[in-house]
Amino acid sequence: MIYQESSDINEACKNLFNPPWNHILDSVLSGFQGRVLVDRLTSPQSALAIVGKGAPFAFLGGQVNEDLWMHLPKGDLIMVPQSSAWSNYLMTIKQHEVRPFIRYAMEAPQKFNGQRINQMKQSLADTYSISVINQQLFNQCLEETWSKDLVSNFDNYSDFCQQALGFVILNQGKIISGASTFLPLANGIEIEVDTHPRYQGQGLASIGVSYLINACLDREWYPSWDAHTAISRDFSKKFGYSVAFDYQAFEWK
Repeated sequence: MIYQESSDINEACKNLFNPPWNHILDSVLSGFQGRVLVDRLTSPQSALAIVGKGAPFAFLGGQVNEDLWMHLPKGDLIMVPQSSAWSNYLMTIKQHEVRPFIRYAMEAPQKFNGQRINQMKQSLADTYSISVINQQLFNQCLEETWSKDLVSNFDNYSDFCQQALGFVILNQGKIISGASTFLPLANGIEIEVDTHPRYQGQGLASIGVSYLINACLDREWYPSWDAHTAISRDFSKKFGYSVAFDYQAFEWK
């Protein structure tokens, strides 16, 4: 087994991953973040691209390789086969260990509806407040299971400040909803949205996302949206996103 740094990814390795690539995989193969494992440096036949810390993605490319499979982290992991060989392997050999589902790579509109976004921003109830994620709020996000993915792919707040941004909605100083950076991309961010179960259905997620999209546009960052569920897919359409393509993914059972 050979470990290959992202900065050394060559075209032979990239060819093991079938386009279209979502923005998460593209960021890895562009050498911006993540790491790649290959079976050999010269003319590799199998590759594994891993990105993310708190809830990582693993993209499986080329031929099935059991050594690569053994390097997958267990737990909260999204596996995306990038070849028919890996798809068949997961659906047959590993069918009792994994659960298949469909994800949706969304495409942002050419131009966001600024008036509608501002209307959503202004709809926050007087009993709540919204804040940029600072050091204290970064730490608070990590205290709750439902909110940890808002910041968990960053080693610390300093790392978050340099590569990301996010907003949280507060009720009496406690985080109840957030829109933040799941992963930094080469020229943007992958959006993460979470709301405490007790406060869902109040439109808080829409408000947080509105603030986040505006902040991205101010920085000339691309606000990427890769939907984990059909609910997330349909929610993103409120902001003008459309489905670029869907793809099969797997989780551990």
